[in-house]
Amino acid sequence: MNFKRSILFGGLLWILVFVWWSIMMFVPGLKDMQTLQYIIHYILLIIAASLITGSYYKSKEKINGFVLGLIFLVVGIVLDAIITVPLFTSAQGTGYMEFFFAPLMLLGYLILVITVGITKQIM
Repeated sequence: MNFKRSILFGGLLWILVFVWWSIMMFVPGLKDMQTLQYIIHYILLIIAASLITGSYYKSKEKINGFVLGLIFLVVGIVLDAIITVPLFTSAQGTGYMEFFFAPLMLLGYLILVITVGITKQIM
């Protein structure tokens, strides 16, 4: 298993998520519709996680898909803790606990790990 490569792919996924959330926060029709934003996020997350997982396994890595999903999740959580929460959400009054343990966020964590694990099984 190549930890450096899996961390880089997890970082790529985090960047994609950051970009589409940034776009959704400024689109006039979506700006105040949190539930719709999360639905769109989950759909995009499934697509992006599947594509990134497929790219990762092109090198014939043997890591378990669910372990890879957990690595992607940890990378995303660390980057959110370093960048997203202090620079963006804390200014709106949302702290670490509210951000990371929001029910819709927890569902996203689950979707990510399951998507990566299932994508590996299909490949």
